Amino acid sequence: MQTLQSLRTTVYAIPVGARRKVVHAWVREFEAVIGSSTLYLNAYLELAVEVFSVEALYRKPGMYSLVHLMYVDMYRMTTVQKERLLQALRDNYNGYDDLDLCWHTGDLIARCYEQNVALAAFSAMFDSATPQGKEGVALGLDVLMRQPGRAPDLGKRVRRILGLPGVMPAR
Repeated sequence: MQTLQSLRTTVYAIPVGARRKVVHAWVREFEAVIGSSTLYLNAYLELAVEVFSVEALYRKPGMYSLVHLMYVDMYRMTTVQKERLLQALRDNYNGYDDLDLCWHTGDLIARCYEQNVALAAFSAMFDSATPQGKEGVALGLDVLMRQPGRAPDLGKRVRRILGLPGVMPAR
């Protein structure tokens, strides 16, 4: 089993043109290092944040599987760790151009954060997103629309974020 430092070295060594299965294998190693601890250590999160923040890393095919691992491990994260993860995804989303990465990111935000937090993130991400990123935001917004207990004005807010007709721009 690898250490956290060797995981960092390994992910940087994966060629950008590598097959998805290489990144998937790395994510499985990452998961094995994390183990079954009930706590999610900051060092693990910081490596994930680094991957989601460094273009040479998040552009590697299959990196969406790390987003999926974050989704699975969300219950172990503290509120501060969840905020840190969201900040990294939101701040770097404008460079994400892999459709699977964008879809998984939108899905994670919609399912793992409170509705208002997710809407604010999607609103901040949409305008500067790549075409694939816009699809990821739209998918996340669709997930929000299908959740029970949504706010009565959610549809209007979603249309505003997407720039759809029938809604005056926010002032």
